[in-house]
Amino acid sequence: MMSRRDRSDLRQAANPVLFFANGHGDHFLNLPAMRACADIFSGRLTVIGADKVIENLLHSLPVRKVVGLKMSRETTGRRFDVDDIARAVEGCDLFISLNPWHNRHVDDLLAALAPECSIGFFPDFKIAVERDYQKHSADLAFDIVRAIDPDLRLDRFAGPPSFPERFVASADRLLAMIPAGRQVLTVHPDTLPEKMWPEEHWVRVIDAFLDLFPEYLTLLVGLSGVEGGRCRHRDRVIPCYGLPIPTTSLIISRSNLFAGVDSCFLHAADMYRIPSAGLFGPTEIHEWGFRFSEGRHLKKGRAMEALHPDEVLSVLVELAAKAKPGPQRVF
Repeated sequence: MMSRRDRSDLRQAANPVLFFANGHGDHFLNLPAMRACADIFSGRLTVIGADKVIENLLHSLPVRKVVGLKMSRETTGRRFDVDDIARAVEGCDLFISLNPWHNRHVDDLLAALAPECSIGFFPDFKIAVERDYQKHSADLAFDIVRAIDPDLRLDRFAGPPSFPERFVASADRLLAMIPAGRQVLTVHPDTLPEKMWPEEHWVRVIDAFLDLFPEYLTLLVGLSGVEGGRCRHRDRVIPCYGLPIPTTSLIISRSNLFAGVDSCFLHAADMYRIPSAGLFGPTEIHEWGFRFSEGRHLKKGRAMEALHPDEVLSVLVELAAKAKPGPQRVF
């Protein structure tokens, strides 16, 4: 076990590097841990994360450098170009990994950077933190922070995400087209195939919800998943597919309600504290569900098809009855 003096020594690192190679949504879940590390190592921290996503999420933090990571999936985690990263990192005396997985690419990166000390969830690191997958993913990541500074608490760093002004302006322009007095239900239907809900179920829920709440519009976000023209109230269903993640996240931040599958925008809605319905199948609610808001989880075993549209509609009706009118957040 590390003493307080040992932890103090970690906090004195001159060139700490924070490494996180995972999906876009995982970056939202790990944002509190990243913010805490930026606070501990103010002005000295180099952060490596998903290309573009990491730069936009951390744009206002006091970090020394942000390195965008191009990566692809493989069975043991993610594949990436170790040489490119090593060239971009200017020295490393402390390597901090938030990854909940480990593979040969991470080993190669450790060898290339040769830090004096390293900390992560696997025995390959000098300081190995226990992996407890019974925790929420955000809490698991913050265990790394607590190994460095046990006095820090996750909630202090769990505020809503902020993004560069160009994305705020883009979201403002889109939302300015919504007529005054309208309320917004934002729906995110697409993710990995096994986590998606049938399109006909979404259409049924959207139609029934708009029947009951004539003051609402539905915005469809993500990449695809529901054809707005299939909805009975197609004039009140607006596809907003293909927008940058920051723009979509900011649109969600101004919504009255959110409904979506387990993916990145569910985590964004959670961090913006938007009243939400989250649809789950093969993934675990305790690990990937709402952590910061009072969102409602819906799950019927591991098959998404088992979740009935009436159950989702019932939750949305309940949330709508409690939702505050007007935009929920100011950028």
